[in-house]
Formats: sequence, C-alpha cells, structure tokens
Amino acid sequence: MKLPATISAYSSPKRSLAFSIILIAACTLSTAGCSTNARPQGKDRGVPLVVLTESGPFVDTVPVFAATSLGDLKVLMQAAGVRPDLATCNLSSPIADQCWLNVKPEPPSFLIAVPINVPCARSKSVTARMTGERELTISVVRETRCQSADSPRSVYSLTAIHRSDVPASLLSIVLSDADTLSRTYTDRTTVDLRAPLDSPASWSLNLQDAAKAVAAAKAVGGPSVGSIAGRRWVNQDLACSQDSQGHPFTVVGYVVTVVVSSTTKDEYHWANGRLTVC
Repeated sequence: MKLPATISAYSSPKRSLAFSIILIAACTLSTAGCSTNARPQGKDRGVPLVVLTESGPFVDTVPVFAATSLGDLKVLMQAAGVRPDLATCNLSSPIADQCWLNVKPEPPSFLIAVPINVPCARSKSVTARMTGERELTISVVRETRCQSADSPRSVYSLTAIHRSDVPASLLSIVLSDADTLSRTYTDRTTVDLRAPLDSPASWSLNLQDAAKAVAAAKAVGGPSVGSIAGRRWVNQDLACSQDSQGHPFTVVGYVVTVVVSSTTKDEYHWANGRLTVC
C-alpha cells in the first residue's frame, strides 16, 4: 500500500523544529556528459516519499544511512554500531518493530534511515522535493510535545523513495537545517544508484567486510564514525573521483567517514582489505 508523503499532524500548536536531508545527486561524468537514464528531470518538483515505519533501532553516532535494500541497510547500521544488532533481532522478540522484521519495502526503492521523532519532539510532516536538477530535499517538521510513551532515546525511522523518481547516479545525502536550507553541511552519506543494480553479482554488501572497513578507517582516522555507505569501483584503485558509468564495476566496497572535528571529516575507501584516504 502506498502511503502519502505527509504524515498527519499532531494536535496542540507548539513550537516547530525542523531539519532537512539534502540528497545531492553527483552525476557520473564522462566524455558524453551526465546521464540520467531518462529519469524525471527538473527542479522544484515533489517526489513521493513513503514513511514505512517510525519505529526502529536506537540512534547512534551516525545520523543517517541509505541503501538499495533493507538487508544492505541493516549491514551498514550494524557495522556502525547501531543497536539492537542483527543477532538480537528475531521474530519472537518483543523488539521486532525496532528490528524492522515485518517491514516489506516495495521494490525498486532505495531506503533511508533517519530520526523523524525524537524525545519531546514529534513529527508533523515528512515531505520530499527536488530542489535542483540532481538535488532532493527531505524535510521533517516537528512540534515540541512530550508524551508519556516517548522513548528516552531517539530512534531511526525507515523511509523509502522509488528509484525511478531520482537520477540513476551516485547520490550524496546531506542533513541540513530545514528553516534556512543552510549549505553548511554537517552530516552526510551516499547511496550508489548507478546501473546495474539488480544483479546480485554486481551489488551485495557483507557484514564482515563492512565491519572491517569501519575498523580500518577508525584505526587510521579516529574513533568517531560519521557515515558508512556501500560503493562500487571499476578497479582496485578505489578512486576518490567518480567512476565513469561507461565502464563495468568490478569492485564492491565501502566509504567510511571519520569525524576529525566539528567541521572536518576524513573519507576512507575500503575494499578487499585495501584502504585509501581521500
């Protein structure tokens, strides 16, 4: 069942809090230019967003995750230390909602895990809109309202966007202030939507490898992980620049950012035991 992009408002008129997630599609460049694979074009247009569930795991240090499947999303989250972990989740557990065991995203969509409700600040609306040719803004508007059932901690909610509604490229997902749409970015991740996506041989994430990628980045850069995402490259060089979409992807790995300061994050690329710094 397709849910509306905006969820219902809570009653009492209180002070609103807001944040946005800006998704900047970094188009893959080649001599032929930027390819969008005949996807919808133009800015300032609404994009259907489905809020699959507002329940989820507890928010950890990484504020946002994105992946092309629920299994891959859970791999990234567990590698980053989000709890409850996959081993704890089972169908007979009372925390099934936190584990997203009964959620069945409608393919082909990509998924974003992000805090929608936080303690004493409930969501009024969740909307998605193209704000540039390859830029998508997801706005979450909250109102201050404490409820007895509020969790003492923030949790990730699970949202989905159909892949046909955005460019088939490497998307950079950025958290920003929804009131000002400030371009001083503080938190980001990426999701690789470049073709091919539907072949298991070309796109598969592994928890053991993801954990190794996080450990390797932390050993060099420091203990605080800012983001982790799956990524494909055309060769083992793990280039910091984007790969040409005209070449086949042969390497699957991870991009991990480590927080160095309040304004600086170092980016590391990992695959097959090799770590590079960008």
